Amino acid sequence: MEKMQDTNAKLEAKITSLQVEMEKEQETQYMIQAEAERDLKITKQNAASELQQLKQKAASELDLLKQEVAGKEAASQEKIASLSRPPSTPSTEPFSARSGEELEETVRRLQKDIEMMGARKDRSLEISVTQFQKGDTVFFYYDESKNNFLVANISPNEYQYFLHPDNLPALGLSLDSPQLKPWAVGIIKEKEFCQARKVNNRFRVPEGRKFYRVYATPRSAVPEHSARHTEPPNQ
Repeated sequence: MEKMQDTNAKLEAKITSLQVEMEKEQETQYMIQAEAERDLKITKQNAASELQQLKQKAASELDLLKQEVAGKEAASQEKIASLSRPPSTPSTEPFSARSGEELEETVRRLQKDIEMMGARKDRSLEISVTQFQKGDTVFFYYDESKNNFLVANISPNEYQYFLHPDNLPALGLSLDSPQLKPWAVGIIKEKEFCQARKVNNRFRVPEGRKFYRVYATPRSAVPEHSARHTEPPNQ
């Protein structure tokens, strides 16, 4: 009888010890999860703040470019007006219907060039934050939990967009020392639809998760006529 009681006491002590260990393990998991959520929140806040600053800077640059476009448009309009004015000295050659058509064609071409120039300037300074396509200007930020650079996306229901690791040097980024430059602005030139095939993958996403990998170029390195209007070459 005493032996059975002793055995029961040992079992109860062992069960109690296991329960304590399980509680400690749960507490540790809670702490790890809370820390990860806090780090993610801080990263998103920093990215949002930097994105806001970038938008303000882009808005200021856009105002300057609009002024530049307005000045060029005024100069072009003056040129058009000068072409339409009759010469101060009467010409000895009669005005032909063909020369009138050529003048009208010149006016139309100049007006079209002015409109296209203004549209390209406006588009090149916009920062896309959802539904990303080729030619979009986007904001890349470093996500510590993924150990990768992602496109800032305001829509939680969309796929995640990762900057291809081979494309990091083109934007002056590095995973070896991301703290030196934690963000960049670039223009998407290609995107690939992917699905994680392994549990342990370079993008740290769950197995089976679908996402995009994108290639980008620095915004300053892209000529105005290439953004959005020209398809990138196949990679």
